[in-house]
Amino acid sequence: MLVLDSSRSDTVLARRAAVRFLRARCPWADVNDVLLVVSELLGNAVRHTEGGWLLRMTCRRESLVVEVYDSSSSRPVPRCGDSENGGGFGWGIVEQLTSSVTVRSHTVGKSVRAVWHPGHLQAPGEAPVEAHAQSHAQAA
Repeated sequence: MLVLDSSRSDTVLARRAAVRFLRARCPWADVNDVLLVVSELLGNAVRHTEGGWLLRMTCRRESLVVEVYDSSSSRPVPRCGDSENGGGFGWGIVEQLTSSVTVRSHTVGKSVRAVWHPGHLQAPGEAPVEAHAQSHAQAA
């Protein structure tokens, strides 16, 4: 398990630690896909919250789980990407690259949980059905 928080790390160090963790503990995971999701989730925690963040990663034979906790109770809002003004692409990227993604509210803040399963394959440009179903069910 990898656990890092913003009081002892920054997002650059967290991404480096995530890569080391994946290479050592989760050889079946696509490091680039997972790193992009970690970057998006940490970036959103920094950009959209006042408090710190906590990153937790676990890998087992059946799944890789990345959880990012932050102090905001606001749930991610899917937006159409805006290439002229930047932004709006992150949540779609997270949904596209994971097997499933869920958001859970906590007494203080929320957590975003991204899960991958070995052999998670999809056609280019097509999001996995369970990711959309779970993320939209959680948003309701």
